[in-house]
Formats: sequence, structure tokens, C-alpha cells
Amino acid sequence: MQVNKFKKKLLEDEELLGTFINIPSTIMMEIIGKAGLDFAILDGEHAPFNPESFDSCIRTGDLCGLQPIVRVGDNFPVYIQRAVDLKPAAILVPQVFSKEDAEAAVGAAYFPPAGTRGLSPNTRFAGYSADNTADLTDRANENMCVICQAELVDGIKNLDDILAVKGVDAIYIGPYDLSASMGLPGEVGHPDVEEMMRKIVSKAKDHGKTVGTYCQTLEMAQKWRRAGVKFLTLGVDTAVVYEAFRNFVGGVREPLK
Repeated sequence: MQVNKFKKKLLEDEELLGTFINIPSTIMMEIIGKAGLDFAILDGEHAPFNPESFDSCIRTGDLCGLQPIVRVGDNFPVYIQRAVDLKPAAILVPQVFSKEDAEAAVGAAYFPPAGTRGLSPNTRFAGYSADNTADLTDRANENMCVICQAELVDGIKNLDDILAVKGVDAIYIGPYDLSASMGLPGEVGHPDVEEMMRKIVSKAKDHGKTVGTYCQTLEMAQKWRRAGVKFLTLGVDTAVVYEAFRNFVGGVREPLK
């Protein structure tokens, strides 16, 4: 079992740039890998992924040097178990509102004694039994990377408790859900939303934890880089494709000069 290089970079707060994948396609993974991104978040919460497409996209990411992260559909042990058996670089767990939620996510991801993860050495994480040695679960725990989403006001109130949970490697800010929970849906550039995000960044740093966020535009990315956020998700594949074609088509349809 190879050392989780993504986790090492994350914990050392190195700059990591990625994107969300909503199109379950190995071709999309390879294209994005060639574009120079470090990671891709396979969105099991909002996109039409199934176990087979997760598996093929994770495998492609490994082959082309694009670190695959799985955002599970919910903070539920079965979803987490299925994801970590495929050996992604990390899991991203949504809807973490409390210390108990964070402990549940970590518990489902880690083998005993650190957690309650079920063991099947015949799955991908163990090389389909090729890596089934006495220290298998210890090595799997060392390589496990759990990122919790801080996306609603209720969760932010408990952020210190969430950050204190052993096994939570990073906090990820969902600016759109955060804005909606503040009564400002979609206004991710609103001063109140940005102030709340900066408080999250500050708290994470106080706890020695890496913090990441989603950036829809280059301006957003540069703003949060200046604020010290180095784990940045640059857009979503569907939106990037749409925007590129919309601009292309709009330019062609302009009157000829």
C-alpha cells in the first residue's frame, strides 16, 4: 500500500488545486489531469455517480496523477465504507454539524481501535487481497484522510468542537450552502458571508487544520489564496464546459465586422 501523498501535502498546507466532477467519466478525469490540476472531487452528493463509475474514475485518477477524492452522499457508514474500500486519496463528508457528526464520519472511515470500519481484504484498498498483511489495517488508518464540510450556520457554531476531533484532517467551506443558511442564497461575495468564511479559516488555523473552499471564478480563487486558503476547488466540470461553449457560441453569433 503506497503512502498517501495527497494527505501529506494537505497536512503540510501545500497549495492544492482541483475541481468537482459531476460528469462520471474517465475521459473527463484524464482531461482534467492533463490540465494540471492536483485533485478531483467525485461528487456523490449531487452527481449521478454509482459504485462502478466511482471505481473507474478513481482508478483513472490514480493512473494519470490526479488525486481522486470522493464526496459521499451523506454522513452514513455504508456510504463511507463503500467509498474508502475503493481507496480514494480522501473522503469529503457533507452535513457535519456537530462533534458527534465528525466523530461518526471518522469512526466509519477508520479501522478499530480508531473506528468501526468493516474489513474486507478482497477489495481495492487491499490490492484485492495482494496487500493483506498483518499490518494492513494499521497502514490503511495511516493513509486515511477525512475532510468535513462546514457549510451551515448551525455547524459553524460547533466548529471548535468539530476541529478538535482526532481524525478530521481538514475543513471544507461550502460557500453556497453557507450563504443560503445565512439568508443570502447564492450571494457568496456578500460581506457577511465572506466575514463568516474568514472566521472559519481563522479557527481552522488556530487548530492547526487545513481549510479548503470552492471558487467559481478566478477572482474568488485569488481572493481566498490571499486569505491563506491553499486547498482550492476551481469550479465544476459541467459549469466550466457550459461557460466555455456559451462564450464560444455567443462570440460566433455576433455580427461580423
